[in-house]
Amino acid sequence: MKHGAESVAAQLQRQTFALVPCGVEILDLLQEAYTAWADFFASTEKLLYPGNVDVPCGYVPMCLPAGCEMKESYYLRSENAPPVRVADSARRLVDQLSAVAVAAAAEIALAAGRPLVRRPFTGCLRSMRYPAFVGEKESDLMCALETRGAVRATAHTDLNALTVLTPRHRSGSRDSDGR
Repeated sequence: MKHGAESVAAQLQRQTFALVPCGVEILDLLQEAYTAWADFFASTEKLLYPGNVDVPCGYVPMCLPAGCEMKESYYLRSENAPPVRVADSARRLVDQLSAVAVAAAAEIALAAGRPLVRRPFTGCLRSMRYPAFVGEKESDLMCALETRGAVRATAHTDLNALTVLTPRHRSGSRDSDGR
């Protein structure tokens, strides 16, 4: 698995992330899944799946008793049934991403001379929605939280994770320059 001329293992040796190429079928499935999750987050169905942040699972709203974050999330674990609205695309996406994780783990093991990824076939699909600063019912809350110093996400690595990002032009996303 290579992005350009550089393997995943080589990218990880050089930096804390690797760009993994994907085929058209995954891109089409991602679009389908993004649409299904957007519909889910816009619906009241999300309230039927109360989450738990201590053992990440289910729907986690933006505001909890401890305070508000600038996102809402859904943790889909393999032992839990997915929300009806996203079930088909979520399961197919998990299958596709699991195959990518297993292939990347095999390549890393080959480069390292031993397995470094212990369970590439287990995990959790976390879908997050960051409301836009303008044009959504939560936009005023987003602006108020930002005014109080809240940050959507600081620089970080997603250790032991495959992170799939929406295209930059999607509403609600900003780069490090605030665009």
